[in-house]
Amino acid sequence: MSESFAPIDRIKELLTFVQDFKWQKRFKKTGFKRSNDTPFEQILSFRHAVLSGALPDAETLACIAFSFDRYISKHGELSLDEAFKLRSKPKAGNPSAQYSRGNEINSLLFNMACLRANDKSISIEKAAGMVAPDEVVNTGNLERQYTEKQFSRIEEILRGE
Repeated sequence: MSESFAPIDRIKELLTFVQDFKWQKRFKKTGFKRSNDTPFEQILSFRHAVLSGALPDAETLACIAFSFDRYISKHGELSLDEAFKLRSKPKAGNPSAQYSRGNEINSLLFNMACLRANDKSISIEKAAGMVAPDEVVNTGNLERQYTEKQFSRIEEILRGE
């Protein structure tokens, strides 16, 4: 950490100034909820806050600032992944790529729920075949995740049941 950075208490003090702004209140109520404090979750929290027109919490700001400071102070000897302490998981890959794949799968599962909500005669297997891009997504995997994640409940909500 760089000596030039303000202590976390000073950052918190500065953030109190914006806490009464309506967009900051709205973000605080509905904003990104971290399940843990991994560096990737800090990045997601930062991104969500800024795209919502708000400021993230002091810990997230400090994490982002310290990580960029680490990156810049190494004069190109450190990658951004290393500066942010992002570690690829074996067989899962880079955290950002893994997050994107999860979002893509959840989007396909939601599309399956929409199809089945509109037409009860469509089976899970048929819905998977309808939404999966040819040869890109394993339809068997989609069918399994649809059942495991209980997307049939979403169908019921979409139907108004």
